[in-house]
Amino acid sequence: MTTTKELLTKITALRGRLERLQPPSFPVAEQRSAEAVEEPAAAPTRLTFRAAQLLKSARVLLAELKDLADEPAMQNDESMASTLQREAAGLLDVVMRNLAAIPEGAAAQMRHCEGLQSCLAAARDKVNILQQTLAEERRDDQQVEMLATLLRQLATGEAIGLGGFLECARGIADGAILGAPLGFRSHPKGDVARFAAHHGLTVARVQAWVLRGEIPQRQRLAEALIPALIHDVGMLFVPVHVVFKAGPLSDAERALVREHTSKGRELALTLYPGGGWPVDAVADHHEYVDGTGYFGKNAESLDEPARLLAVCDVYAALASPRPYRPAHDPRTALADTLMLADQGRLDRVQAEKLLRLTFYPAGSVVQLSDGTVALVVGSPKVLVNPAKATVIPLRTPAGTAPAYPWPIDLAESHSLNILRALTVSERVQVLGRTHPALV
Repeated sequence: MTTTKELLTKITALRGRLERLQPPSFPVAEQRSAEAVEEPAAAPTRLTFRAAQLLKSARVLLAELKDLADEPAMQNDESMASTLQREAAGLLDVVMRNLAAIPEGAAAQMRHCEGLQSCLAAARDKVNILQQTLAEERRDDQQVEMLATLLRQLATGEAIGLGGFLECARGIADGAILGAPLGFRSHPKGDVARFAAHHGLTVARVQAWVLRGEIPQRQRLAEALIPALIHDVGMLFVPVHVVFKAGPLSDAERALVREHTSKGRELALTLYPGGGWPVDAVADHHEYVDGTGYFGKNAESLDEPARLLAVCDVYAALASPRPYRPAHDPRTALADTLMLADQGRLDRVQAEKLLRLTFYPAGSVVQLSDGTVALVVGSPKVLVNPAKATVIPLRTPAGTAPAYPWPIDLAESHSLNILRALTVSERVQVLGRTHPALV
């Protein structure tokens, strides 16, 4: 049992004792003169209306906290979600303990409830943040599991067709068209299908952002994303210990990994029996234009979709955490990908399309030149000036929440620019308790 569950169990027992207190038989305390109400100086047997309502609200909050206790994110006491739940439970414990010690008399109870109302409100804020964060995580997990299931079916030879993959791709296309933020979260560990699905979704989101201007039609854009979703299906035939190895791979292990593109091509042919660019893109996503890829193909034998998928795959991999290294920040990931193009390994034209994401793609948490911490929500109007994106302030230079967190177009400001992206540890420290979905 986690520390938080133990605390919730104690609060439940305390609530049971409080439930035996009866609501007031006299009129609502707030409707009477506080001095006019006198109660016996014994242990309280009745609560004023306000105290009873406070208990009712605390009971509802306790039920919500208990419902959250079994969420997978809560099983790790070190997670930010668990920390938020523990802090909310601690505040609720303070409320319950003070209610258990509430004095007699309406006037005394009213004074007693003043501070408890603020304490309960703070706990409610934490629970609301936690519920919103977990809801977003559940949506992401459902999308990963949906694609992982499709990849497993494809790998086992089931005749599933393109329908399920197209449904996933439409959701990603819609998000890109609407400007949904890119996310580079940790990959699921221990399950290769979920790992391949998670990476496939990330690559597809990057590609959707790159292509949304070239292919504005939703259906065509979705169809163009399917190879990105399935490009790592061949990894399902690589042993788990190799996929999640934290150190360097041996020559034999690298050979196993290299074969995933060939296996992916075979499986892609079951979805595209006539072959064509989708199959070639899956087969060639680890080939480089200078011939240094998995099987030595060069620019002459690589078509444009395969070159673009290779670029998006490299960028997404660099910007995501891996078992053997932490994630690079988006600016570094973009710079490193462009450097590979400059060295002649990746296609320069396709790599430069990543500049549409800019150094700070939507969803990046950044520090502005005045010290404000902000969320990037829109790309710069002029790509040559990536420090002039559209942002929403999250923290003022003084470290407080802004009174009016309206979007700011930095292109219209002469003094404000993006200074840098925050590291993961900085995001946890600054935003972990208020915006855990952004860390």
